[in-house]
Amino acid sequence: MSGSGDSTVRLWDVTSGSLLNTCEVSTMDATEKLPGDKVVTSEDAEAVVGAELRNSPEMKTTPGGVADSMSAGARLNQPL
Repeated sequence: MSGSGDSTVRLWDVTSGSLLNTCEVSTMDATEKLPGDKVVTSEDAEAVVGAELRNSPEMKTTPGGVADSMSAGARLNQPL
């Protein structure tokens, strides 16, 4: 997901990089336009890590970045 100064929020497919949806949010709360929250899974985190690696010339993820956050969330969401 990305935001912009033009009052839009864009939803991207992390594996292909293609744009899935664009929402205009200038006159309403973004939560009215976007689907409900989804619990992050290890599969979600792996897809984001792969996307970050493919888009990094050094083949590294960004410490504290999206992949790192998704991985931490997936670990927290695993059943005990």
